Amino acid sequence: MMPVTNSLRVTFPESEAPLSMAPVCRELSRFGEVARLEMPPDGQLSAVVSYYDVRAATRAREGLGDRCTLEPEYGDRIVVSHGDVQVSAWMIQEIRTVQREGSGGKYTLEFFDTRAAERAASCLFAHAGTVSAKVAEVTPNINCSLPQPRYRNDLRLSQVTWEDLTSGREARTTLRLRCLPRHLCTEQTFQGLLARVGLSKVVDSVRVFPGDGKCPGSALVNAVDSQGVIAVAKYFHGRQWGRSLPVAVSFAAVQGAEEVRTACVTPGIVAKCQ
Repeated sequence: MMPVTNSLRVTFPESEAPLSMAPVCRELSRFGEVARLEMPPDGQLSAVVSYYDVRAATRAREGLGDRCTLEPEYGDRIVVSHGDVQVSAWMIQEIRTVQREGSGGKYTLEFFDTRAAERAASCLFAHAGTVSAKVAEVTPNINCSLPQPRYRNDLRLSQVTWEDLTSGREARTTLRLRCLPRHLCTEQTFQGLLARVGLSKVVDSVRVFPGDGKCPGSALVNAVDSQGVIAVAKYFHGRQWGRSLPVAVSFAAVQGAEEVRTACVTPGIVAKCQ
């Protein structure tokens, strides 16, 4: 059986030289949402892509065939539970495998998607207090449990770093908000919230995506500059409305106001259900 990983090295034909980030990202995002994209220096005709969901990597392998070779896993899809913990209904379809270790009531839950593992760890911690997670704590700073970039042009989509924003080293302006409560999942309501909290002046483009069923929604928000990114990230990251899940903020795969305006019809880049 082929090993399971969410990361692949993909080669490109000489006719596409020299490679650039935007077209490579467009091609690879057809198979699912990209968490990281690395392009080696020196004009090598290959890229390393990591997907949030291992099923996206499987689709890429099936679609691209011999152009793909396996790379080490990126992020963590494992949550370890101690004792009998009630698993929420949404988790069941997100779990790839469950293994019981010994007779002590310890279970290893392998999720398809690193984001689902992260969300499950937060939920189980909140409801039981008896769960240890191998996923790192959700913060808007660099996730130190993830491997550091091998190349200078590594597109680390999930990382929002205050120091890079304030120093000008970070030029990206489009943020992805996950776990939005349902009452905010219309553009009119969301725009109204931005206006009430004083963020409408630093945002020039928004797309809101309602979740399917009981899944929370998500949004793409483009800020006018790095200070706007900081303001939006600081307001939303970790914020809860009532009993809703905390909102998680990351950089989006698409970048720029125009990309946000067309993102709703771009397959594979925006996930409706986190």
